[in-house]
Amino acid sequence: MKLQDLLSEEEINKYHQKWKLFNKKYNLETPYNVHSNLPIIGQVFQFENQPLFRAHIFKKILKRTFDPYFIGKDGYLHSSFHLTHYFFPIEQIAHVVLSKLIPNYGNYMVIDKFDSKRPPLMKGKANFSKNNPLSIELLLNLNLGRNKFIVKGNATFYEDRTNKILQIWYLEGIGTLRNYVKNIQRAKKGGASAIKSLIHAVEVRDIKHKKMISLRSYIQKENLIESLRKGVVPEQELHEFFSYWDKN
Repeated sequence: MKLQDLLSEEEINKYHQKWKLFNKKYNLETPYNVHSNLPIIGQVFQFENQPLFRAHIFKKILKRTFDPYFIGKDGYLHSSFHLTHYFFPIEQIAHVVLSKLIPNYGNYMVIDKFDSKRPPLMKGKANFSKNNPLSIELLLNLNLGRNKFIVKGNATFYEDRTNKILQIWYLEGIGTLRNYVKNIQRAKKGGASAIKSLIHAVEVRDIKHKKMISLRSYIQKENLIESLRKGVVPEQELHEFFSYWDKN
């Protein structure tokens, strides 16, 4: 879907103007919203009630942190984006947007890929110049089922001052329920094997939590396992436990 398929010329001008006036674009999104301890996009703007979203990209943070050329050395000589730099803003804005559109988005595992039938449209390169503010736009087509969703979309990189399109990446994704969520559903119906699987999953996730560089506070595994062995399924506590991100 193109922007012109969604909006008229007059609406496109209105969209660009509203984005220009959006006063939260330079406020970083939270780690919880972008599923990363290093947000590199600003708060996400939505145009009216359309499936059209946009966010500022903080290039200094991106450049300082992701250095694919001189790993472990000071300085960064390249003035343009590496392929890696495009992936992070795409992923972060997608997490923010999908969490707005899909109830209980954290319950899903998303398998995403680039649309093999439509290679990216390369009109220009993004660079790290101070005089070249950059933003990313996400235009989505979402089909939401009972326990699954399918999403297709375009991620467009803009030179922000002129609204010049630099590149368009075509994306596809399928979201299915995470295994622990399926087991919660089965356990609530009295499935003994699901309780056993949940206990094992809690023990495995606890090990992963303890290996994280930035440790987060979460309910102790012993409390969860004790409840599960009693036949009680503490659903909200389990969702909090299996998340890697603190809400605050």
